[in-house]
Amino acid sequence: PEKRSIEYKVSRGYIRFVLSKLFKIKPLEVPLYSLPNTNPVLGKNFGYVSMSHCYDALFIGWSKDKIGVDIEKLNSNILDIKIIKRFFNEKDNLRIENIPKELLQEELIKMWVIKESLIKWQNGNLFNGLKNWHINHQLKIANYKNSKSNINIIHIRFKSWEIGIASSEKLNSDQVKINF
Repeated sequence: PEKRSIEYKVSRGYIRFVLSKLFKIKPLEVPLYSLPNTNPVLGKNFGYVSMSHCYDALFIGWSKDKIGVDIEKLNSNILDIKIIKRFFNEKDNLRIENIPKELLQEELIKMWVIKESLIKWQNGNLFNGLKNWHINHQLKIANYKNSKSNINIIHIRFKSWEIGIASSEKLNSDQVKINF
């Protein structure tokens, strides 16, 4: 569809623009490979890129290590609790049940951006990823099903957006640079 075509072109153009500044090369020299409906991939020795957008923002994540990012508007009411509970795992659902009602939507968005960033990190799919990623919010790590390897996660609230980042690299919010 035309709208998706425009989103695709604009987002990939911004990825090239931002990374051209980072690498000090021309935008069209950025070795970006990105077919529609696939995650963007950079050429060898250029690191990893991930992107997400909501109706009023585009978030581009870059790292030397594998990365996945997601962004949602803080006041978004896009998440239906019945749908979430159906696709989240038992531990997530127990967490949801203990969240005070006035904080529920905010916490759902936070959980959602973390899960979606993990799915993008994995190049997985939303249906399986929501249930199979297990998050330890206190340790800021997650693992897939019963895997023993941990992926680092971070959640950031920036202005009116919730941002989730998943990375092979250990992160803290001081390391994340957000340019607006």
